[in-house]
Amino acid sequence: MFDIDANRSVSILSGPDPVSRRLGLAAVGTGKILSTWFVKNGNSPATGGLSLITYDVSTHAASEHNLLTGLAKPVGVAVQDDAVFYRIRLTT
Repeated sequence: MFDIDANRSVSILSGPDPVSRRLGLAAVGTGKILSTWFVKNGNSPATGGLSLITYDVSTHAASEHNLLTGLAKPVGVAVQDDAVFYRIRLTT
């Protein structure tokens, strides 16, 4: 994950799990991001969730807190007021 500031300076956020494949991101305040993610190991089904990532805008140090786990493969997230919507990929 990267932070791109108003001057177009790019910084890597340290802390979030690098194994997680992130498909949806929504900014919810300064230094706060909601992220949908999943992990795929071999032939096992994908498992994922929704996390809150908080980071320091000056040091780019981040921490991740899982809000919801046990999702198959969440692929997007949207926020409206105090409601969070996420989309999962359905497979047949």
